[in-house]
Order: sequence, then structure tokens, then C-alpha cells
Amino acid sequence: MLKTEMRNPHTAHIDKMSTMEMLEAINRENYNAVRAVEEASAEIAKAIDMITEAIQNGHRLFYIGAGTSGRLGVLDAVECPPTYGVPPELVVGILAGGEKCMFRSSEGAEDAEEAGIRDVAEVEEGDVIVGISVAGGAAYVAGALREAKRKGAKAIALTCNENTKIEKEADLTIITDTGAEATVLGRFCNTKLPAFVIKECGDFTSVFCGTKLLQGEVIRSIAHFAGCHVYTEENDVLYANRNFITIHAARAGRKHIRLRECCHPYELYEERFYDPGEAITLEMAEGETKMFALLQEKKKPVLLADVMNIPAAGEQEGKVAVRRHLIL
Repeated sequence: MLKTEMRNPHTAHIDKMSTMEMLEAINRENYNAVRAVEEASAEIAKAIDMITEAIQNGHRLFYIGAGTSGRLGVLDAVECPPTYGVPPELVVGILAGGEKCMFRSSEGAEDAEEAGIRDVAEVEEGDVIVGISVAGGAAYVAGALREAKRKGAKAIALTCNENTKIEKEADLTIITDTGAEATVLGRFCNTKLPAFVIKECGDFTSVFCGTKLLQGEVIRSIAHFAGCHVYTEENDVLYANRNFITIHAARAGRKHIRLRECCHPYELYEERFYDPGEAITLEMAEGETKMFALLQEKKKPVLLADVMNIPAAGEQEGKVAVRRHLIL
């Protein structure tokens, strides 16, 4: 497991600390960043010399990254003109997803390798590009570094982990080994996504797992709540309550489900009944969704399309809203 994804034992019980204890624990962990920079001084010096030589020869410096890593690169780039009096085109910051992602996150942007290749179109031979990825696995950054090197630029990788994808694409790698992030409850440092979110929508429970480390356990817990047993591939999304089961396939493949024996599972899109307790195998395409109604008797339910046409009023309005959420 990457160090940045490990659980930090010094903040494992941060939820039980007082506010002052939280601040003291986080500040103690901040010193690790200072020490990590000091330990990486030799590589930082090489990077400075590489960048200085390029600029002296009329070339440019590019930062590229996704999410917070990319935003920090952009921040450094935009500060160079007012701070050092250099032209704005000398130091350029490139952020996955473009300018809009400076203000609104797009977590999937880091996986877009082709976008990284496209975004270094302005990089030329002799330039230096610094790819920033805390975890070191951002395909967007790896693709950009590879393409920049192909064009004759020098590539520097900046990460907090060893033996990463971006390191393999770089001429020089700076590793600031900060260790595990000081844990903020419910959040994972490599993606900045919540560890998991459970959302109540009327009588419907929606679950999102931001990390595969917790996904299996969360799915099992929700399946228990729903009174069924559900097994899916990693990164698939499960929605469940006592009346419905929905599976959204993040990856193509075979999904196996065994629902509780006291219900009659009815697949709503194919309009097909399954026998109580029957092991169900689904061949699902990437991005495909399957929805099962868990019925107490083998009687075809009202089609969702018909339900959506029922005028929303009074108590019925809540039920329509819940089913609309299911469709989305």
C-alpha cells in the first residue's frame, strides 16, 4: 500500500480529541513535511539547476497536475510574474480539466491520460515540465510527462511515494516522503474523496464508497440492512433498501447476487422475475445499471414510467421523488 494511503496511527482517534488536541496532533504531523523536503534537498537542487539552465537558454517551465496537486502548480506559476517580474508565459501551470477545475473539483480528471498528452501541446524541446502527483499514480500526469519527453523536454516528477507511475516517466524524481496523511475522519488522502457517504432519501438509502479499501465492508453492511447478500466487482456502486437493489457497474464483467429467500426479485429493465433465493449472475457492460424490485408476492409491479406520470401530491409526492432518485 502507498504510504500516503496508510492510516496514520497518530490521528487514528482524532474524532475523540478536543479541538486543541486535534490542532496539536495535526501540527506535529506537519513537521514531517518539513523533514521530507530537507531529505529531498539533493534532488531539489538538481531540479533547480535543470530549470535554471533551461530558462537561461530561452526555454520555459511548465507545471502539470490534477486536483489539489495541479492547483498548487498553477498557484506557483501565477505568482511568478508579480513576485519575480518575469513574463507570464515563462512559467505555465496546467491543470487537469482546465480552468473550471481550479474552482470546482473533477476527481476523474486525473485518470485521463490522453488529456494529459493533449495538454502539453505547447511544450517544446528544451523546456522543463514538472509533473505533480502526491500518490504518484495520476495517469494524466504520467501521459503528459511521457509526451513532453518525446518532444525533447526534460521531465521532473514530484511525488510523496516511491516507485510510482510518474517516476517511471521522469528524468528526475523528487520524493518528499511525508508518510501517512493526518487523518480527517471520513476522507482518503490519495483521492480527497469521502471514505464513504450514506444518504437517506425517504425510504431509500444511497451509498457511495470513495475507496476500494472500505467498499466491501460498506456493501456488506448495506446488504445486511437491506436483508440480502450482494457481491460485486471493486468500484461498482450499490444502492439498496428493503424494496429495491440497484447495481451500477463501474467495470464490465460478471456480477453475482443472491437475494433473500423471502422475496421475489424482479429485474425492472428486462421485466423478468427470478426465483426466491436464486443465485443471479449478470453480464454487465461498463456503466450499465440493473435494478431489482424485491416483491413480497410474484405480481408484476407498476412500471416506473407509469409511476413517474402519477401527479405528485401529498404522501405520494415523496414516493415519486424516491423512485426518480432510483432512476437517476
